[in-house]
Amino acid sequence: MIKSEEYQKLANKLEDIQLIIANQLFEIKKLLNTSEELQSAALASTEWIDVVENAIYNPDGPVLSNQPTLDNTIEFLRSRAVERH
Repeated sequence: MIKSEEYQKLANKLEDIQLIIANQLFEIKKLLNTSEELQSAALASTEWIDVVENAIYNPDGPVLSNQPTLDNTIEFLRSRAVERH
């Protein structure tokens, strides 16, 4: 038979464990939200790069083939900078 005092100790430990689990779940949720925000930012950056590449290589419309790469874009911008100086 469990004494009242032992029961109270067990109940207190259970509450402590529940608080720890709740805090860990909260931290996991924050990390997941941060991960989603980072993924969203990465997608937006990629879309922006695509827009810039299209504007540089094909100012009259979308590129249908031979899509430029970021490396080509950087090289193009460098060559333009050298031409200006």
